[in-house]
Amino acid sequence: MAFFFFLLLTGFAWMGLRGEVGIAAFLTGCVFGALTWRIEKARSRLRFAPARALRFSVAGARVLVLFLGELAIANWLQLRIVLAPRIEVHPQWISFYTELESPALRALLAVLICLTPGSITCEELLESDGRVRLFLHALDTTDAEALVARIRSRLEEPLRALELA
Repeated sequence: MAFFFFLLLTGFAWMGLRGEVGIAAFLTGCVFGALTWRIEKARSRLRFAPARALRFSVAGARVLVLFLGELAIANWLQLRIVLAPRIEVHPQWISFYTELESPALRALLAVLICLTPGSITCEELLESDGRVRLFLHALDTTDAEALVARIRSRLEEPLRALELA
């Protein structure tokens, strides 16, 4: 049953990515989905469970909504900086430890930070004690601790819920 829904998802996703609506595009997506299922199934540790899929979907939707809110706020703040008569910014390099254990979710956190205007993630460093440190550059950091706290609460915590789902 999970295989069927995965094929439907990849078929529709392929049609969306190609911008084509048709049986050929849908079947191409299904073929890619079947190949992906075959390759990844061998590496999968967890069996498909509808409850876990629902929890994961809800957590993913929460990440998306919070990110879109952060994106709107960051665009507004950057617009205020650009349209100000005098540009007063305080650019700074910031580093902070992340609680995310999954490399994929750490990469997603870095991408989400890069997609918000005025900030860019530069490097991920694995410390000798096993913790992971992210380095980022922010355009306007009057309070670096508040910026890190905002990243933790608005981006990292929802991603952590994805990790636990």
